Amino acid sequence: NAIAQDADGFLWLGTTRGVVRFDGARFTPWDAIYSTRLPDAEVLALSGSRNRMLWVGFARIAGGVTVAALRNGEIVTVSEGVAPHESTTAVIEDRAGDVWAVSNGALHRLHRGRWDVMRSRPLGDAVVLGVREDARGTLWVGTRDGLFRRRDADRFELVGPGIVRDASESAGGTLWITDPAHGARRHGAPPRSTNTDGRGMRLLHDARENLWVATTGQGVWRVRDTATITTPLVERLT
Repeated sequence: NAIAQDADGFLWLGTTRGVVRFDGARFTPWDAIYSTRLPDAEVLALSGSRNRMLWVGFARIAGGVTVAALRNGEIVTVSEGVAPHESTTAVIEDRAGDVWAVSNGALHRLHRGRWDVMRSRPLGDAVVLGVREDARGTLWVGTRDGLFRRRDADRFELVGPGIVRDASESAGGTLWITDPAHGARRHGAPPRSTNTDGRGMRLLHDARENLWVATTGQGVWRVRDTATITTPLVERLT
């Protein structure tokens, strides 16, 4: 369900049976590395932090908080405030050290040891699908009502309508968003920005300005976007 890299270069995978570490040669389950047991729940989200921790989002745990920090084999959870108790499908730590989590369609924030829920307008009651921080430190929130950008500590602004699960901005400043029918599209462009069908789920620009699109049912795409062509070249990995 999820993948993240820690400060030591290990890859961590979130699976239906917990967390697995990949060291470049072998896959090792968490409980074969550490004695501390993880909650008996599916792992839906993973991300690294600045202080060498790994944030984990779990499926629903009976009565438990579904976001935890893993460090040196220990598990740390925070229950103060309005903590996530439903399945957590996305979790990140921003540059300021705040943690953002998507749980049960709501955006939660862990700030100074306390959880709260973002309900300020215009984000309001929009069903949240994803959250991401870009290289410039801008926080993007994908919802069923559109893509939102964080303006300041508690305020968001609507950037574009539609169902948006993820967004990624190129080094040149071109913003791409997921599209439920055509994988991905440039922000502001017509829905059919590509000639390929697929339900876009995750986006990522690499160092060479390729856009990678993870889809449901149509695999992984590489989108080559240039200013000289109207429709970008889409290559599917077979």
